[in-house]
Amino acid sequence: YNYQNTNPYPLDIIVTSGTVSLMEFSKNGSTYYTIGLTAGMFRVNTYDYLRTTYTVAPLMVAIAR
Repeated sequence: YNYQNTNPYPLDIIVTSGTVSLMEFSKNGSTYYTIGLTAGMFRVNTYDYLRTTYTVAPLMVAIAR
């Protein structure tokens, strides 16, 4: 799942449960960096991407900041 924050403000994305094997971050949508975690809270600024690879979908909650 590839999420791009299109809001004019940063979001904190909380990722829990599911079976996540990889989480990655990108500023431009083409170059991704492995985060090294499979759950937690991640800051996603405007136009940034958070890509999640999973076999069972996790619960993802967005909190506006």
